[in-house]
Amino acid sequence: MLTFNQVSFGYPGQEELIQKVSFQVEKGEFLSILGSNGSGKSTIAKLITGLLIPTKGEVTIGKYVTEKKQDLHSIRKKVGIIFQNAEDQFITSTVFDEVIFGLENIQYPPEEMKSCAEAALHKVGMLDFSEHEPHRLSGGQKQRTAIASILAMKPEIMIFDESTSMLDPQGRKQIMQVMKELHEEGLTIIHITHHMEEVLSAERVLILNEGNIVMEGTPKMVFNHSDKLQEYHLEVPFVIKAREGLIKRGFQIKDDVINIDELVESICRS
Repeated sequence: MLTFNQVSFGYPGQEELIQKVSFQVEKGEFLSILGSNGSGKSTIAKLITGLLIPTKGEVTIGKYVTEKKQDLHSIRKKVGIIFQNAEDQFITSTVFDEVIFGLENIQYPPEEMKSCAEAALHKVGMLDFSEHEPHRLSGGQKQRTAIASILAMKPEIMIFDESTSMLDPQGRKQIMQVMKELHEEGLTIIHITHHMEEVLSAERVLILNEGNIVMEGTPKMVFNHSDKLQEYHLEVPFVIKAREGLIKRGFQIKDDVINIDELVESICRS
């Protein structure tokens, strides 16, 4: 569905931020892209949506190419993006109008807009807040409103670009749950983050460092290289630190244990 073919990008007069990156995302996949600040994660998101155009290589979504201006409208109907700060996406006075605005932009049938907007808000638990002002919501509620406004337009791919980074633990948990539910319904999810513990729901992980893909695999595969993760300035999750510490002390714990429930079960068996 989505293909990066030897993609490089750099602003005029500057070094390339992305260097010959190649990867594919299949329909219905849940992919997490990890990297420290400045690794190129958000640049990848903008290249997918056509907000940036590669200086070399090609980004394709199905039969569409981001470099072709005539394809951009179709690409942006297929791909929705949730930014780090949801307020950057708000332009109306109520939550409901925010969702309706997106539908108007894609010329959705007027007689179906209300039911479509309500369905999207219900899906993210925001229907009861329809008449609230977006700017007066909590951080998690703002992000769920932004998700609803994209979801109503029925994209095939949703990109979450550091969308949990400004939230408290409860807000982050809510957004991760929404991602999981949308993926279970068949939506393709691309989650861009630097929070290692957030990738457990993903099927595959890409790690970026200085504009290059330096590691790729399942979450379990990635977490088994904690020394490499630290080299790439990524914080190793507590569960992995605890697992490695317990193994050093003689506990019989498998190397593929990556969450707290598995760790507790392994300790009990050991």
